[in-house]
Amino acid sequence: MFTRQKLTSAMKILVVATVVLSIIYTPDKDMKEKAFVILQQKCNVCHRKQNPRMVFTTENMARHARKIKFQVFTLKRMPKGDEITLNETERKILKTWIDERQ
Repeated sequence: MFTRQKLTSAMKILVVATVVLSIIYTPDKDMKEKAFVILQQKCNVCHRKQNPRMVFTTENMARHARKIKFQVFTLKRMPKGDEITLNETERKILKTWIDERQ
C-alpha cells in the first residue's frame, strides 16, 4: 500500500519530470526564426500583393502552421508559380518548425 510520504515523493518526481520534459521539448526559437525568414522571402512576396490579409508575421505564423503544412506539403500548391520555389533545406526547416508545433 502507498503511504502518504511515497505518494508525495512520487508527485514531486512527476512535477520535476514534467518541467524537464517541457524544457527539452520547447520548440526551438532559432527554428522559428529560420521558418519566418522563409515565409518572408518565399511567401510574403506574393501575399503582400495578392492576399494582404495572409501576410505572415512572427505573431501569426504559428496560428497558420496547419494551413501552411496543408498548402505546401499536402497539396504542394505553394509557393505558386515557377519563379519562387522552396529548396530541400527550406522545405525541411518549414516541416521541422511545423512538426514542433504539433
